[in-house]
Amino acid sequence: MRLTHKVDGNPEETWVGNEIIQIAKQHSEVSGVPVQLIVVDHARLVLGGDPNAADDVTQLTRVLTSIAKETGAAVVLIAHSPKSVLSKQGDEINAADIAGSSAFVDNSRAAFMSYGMRKEEAKIHHISEDDRSSYVRLAAVKANYAASGGGYWFKRTVLPNWEVAVLEPVILHSPEPFQRKSVTALRDRLLNEVRLKPGGVTMRNLRDKSGTTGVLKASETAVRKEVASMMEVGLLEQRKPTMAEQKQFKLPSTVRSVLVAI
Repeated sequence: MRLTHKVDGNPEETWVGNEIIQIAKQHSEVSGVPVQLIVVDHARLVLGGDPNAADDVTQLTRVLTSIAKETGAAVVLIAHSPKSVLSKQGDEINAADIAGSSAFVDNSRAAFMSYGMRKEEAKIHHISEDDRSSYVRLAAVKANYAASGGGYWFKRTVLPNWEVAVLEPVILHSPEPFQRKSVTALRDRLLNEVRLKPGGVTMRNLRDKSGTTGVLKASETAVRKEVASMMEVGLLEQRKPTMAEQKQFKLPSTVRSVLVAI
């Protein structure tokens, strides 16, 4: 797997890089479709040298650049981050958090960071603590020919009948810039109630918990208005309960719909 190795103390390429180029070309000839993406996973497995040494890392990036040039494919190198990054907030993560020499980033056209959702981000996006570990963010921390920053959220979803999870893109909603704290607090309470019984909460249940002394600490009118607003922006949806949900939550046959968090 080594793309580079040390010869008399100097970093040099191995035969593996050329082998990847030949395999990519053969695949293109046989299939009639050019290889467009080559992923090298991961940096420590293919680097025959010190990941903290700029010379060793630069030689590796030379090989990767050669593969990209000869095949016409985008080459992505997977690298890890040090454990210290776990204590950082999402908006604090940057290109310096990629483990090893800065040459990894300096010699790349673009660099991306993937990390799990932090507690503060979960609070902003109305995600419960139990669900937080299922969310992953991918953000550009360097881009030579595009805008850096921003990013995309994904949710880890386990495939039915398979013990394998995939990342599916999701759109998360955060409080509006000038939204009143009372509205944000009501949304949090509504989401909490709906998530306590997934598929078992009706609009009638929420109305029963309204009032200044109720769990929701808001009038019935305010609850109705906020539920409608949350459905409009995609935080909640109203659907028909499944037979399993009717049985689990002992829903009367007259119940036509339940509220669920998206």
